[in-house]
Amino acid sequence: MSTNATPGTVVALTPSLAESFASALPLLWLVNICWPPCGFCQALEADWQQLARRMRHEVVVSYWDTAQQPDIPAVLGVANSTPTIRAIVPGSTSGEAKRIVDYHGTRTFGDLQSFALRLMPDHVARVSSHEEWEAASSQASAAQLPRLLVFLGLDVGAATPPMLKALSAQYRGALQVMDIRVHESAPAGAEIAARFGVSALPSVVALKGGAWTLREQAPFRHDGPPTF
Repeated sequence: MSTNATPGTVVALTPSLAESFASALPLLWLVNICWPPCGFCQALEADWQQLARRMRHEVVVSYWDTAQQPDIPAVLGVANSTPTIRAIVPGSTSGEAKRIVDYHGTRTFGDLQSFALRLMPDHVARVSSHEEWEAASSQASAAQLPRLLVFLGLDVGAATPPMLKALSAQYRGALQVMDIRVHESAPAGAEIAARFGVSALPSVVALKGGAWTLREQAPFRHDGPPTF
């Protein structure tokens, strides 16, 4: 689904764009149902703009202007006051309906960001053992998916970076994103990294789709910092 908006900007929702949530929604959307003359809406503006800039690849930040468009589409839910902030969350499996989650916290950048991070869709294959590696690799091979291996020096308990979650959602069904932990808490990660010649962290390696072995294909290694 195209928003025709530059990443990092707040998207102005229209009736047609709002209705398209029902058919194609790979990323999390945050919606501010507002009435611009409202003082509380005006106070939120700076943090809402910052949220769009800072989470430009992870979340779509948008607003519905009730002064210009009083009739709120049913897909956005009912709003009895402004600002009403809610998330439109994609289904976790193909075909599962989206869901609406209302926000009830303080209207600050930090709390809004935490709300978004908690709800982001996550289709990343987490790998910290040989068993997890084999399971994820078999799944990708069966689906003929290329793989993006991201080697991170994080312990097993650390959360998957938001950037990887966003990639896994944006390219769901076309790419398998793998979060491979290379840490003392995951000894298998170091062995997998050595297999691909990874000597520095973080590192990114891409593999073509289908069955794959080191003898048959050469992996593509990305040099430089891993950005979106």
